[in-house]
Amino acid sequence: PPDAFIPPPDAAPDAPAGCTPETCNARDDDCDGRVDESSAADGTLMDYASVCTTGATRCRATVFGGHVYIFCNSRVSWMAASQECLAMGGAGINFSLAQIDSMGENDALHDLIQSGGLDAWIGLRDTATEGTFVWESGNALGYARPFRGNDRDKDCVGLRNEMGAEWEVRDCITTGGPTFVCEASIVPR
Repeated sequence: PPDAFIPPPDAAPDAPAGCTPETCNARDDDCDGRVDESSAADGTLMDYASVCTTGATRCRATVFGGHVYIFCNSRVSWMAASQECLAMGGAGINFSLAQIDSMGENDALHDLIQSGGLDAWIGLRDTATEGTFVWESGNALGYARPFRGNDRDKDCVGLRNEMGAEWEVRDCITTGGPTFVCEASIVPR
């Protein structure tokens, strides 16, 4: 029939009506059980999630604990990274620089950034009050890894791409330095 549902090419074979091609929105749009992934023409999962690519920035997605994380290999300042995360949102989805609340989450993000071989900005800084670190969301710091490099001239935090996955306080306007990780809650269908 002309109005029969035809699933998108990357949808699960038994995809229900309402499934659409995957977009960068923290949802499983194509009903295949994965969030914000993309597939090659032959159906194999691509290494980088092209659905979450902004401009020339290549990004890779992973899911942990009900959140989707987008690791982008663009080396920018903390503020530029924050703005790129915000630009990924839309339709009620709010991406921000990652907020790490547990060792498991820290380890999952460390595994993600190791694929890019560089440190990555996370959403933590102490710009309002020196020494009082607050997440970009406004939440107080709970779980924390050991910090390196904290002094008066450095206010923004990156996750180190080394053994131990420590955090490092850096100058927020550093460009050509860390990459970044964005986070959003997965939105149920």
